Amino acid sequence: MLKLTEEQKKAYLEGGGGRCPACGSEDITGGSVEIEGGHAHQEVDCVDCDATWRDVYTLSGIQQDDEEPARGTAEWFRQLDNPF
Repeated sequence: MLKLTEEQKKAYLEGGGGRCPACGSEDITGGSVEIEGGHAHQEVDCVDCDATWRDVYTLSGIQQDDEEPARGTAEWFRQLDNPF
C-alpha cells in the first residue's frame, strides 16, 4: 500500500477530496459509507494508480428537513449523496 505524505493528505483535504492524493486522477471510486456514532468513513480507490485510502467524516452539525444545512455540513452531505 502506498504511504501518502502529509503534504498529499493536506492537498487532498484542501481540494475537497475529488482527486487521488497520490496521482491527481479524478477517476476514483468510493465504497459505502460506514457510520458509527458521530463519525463515518469510506474506503476510496484510485482506478488509475491503484492507491487506496479512507475518507473520514465527523459530525459537524444537525438540521431538520425544513432547514438549510448549517455551515460546514453541506460538503459532508454531498459526499454521502455522491461520493465522487
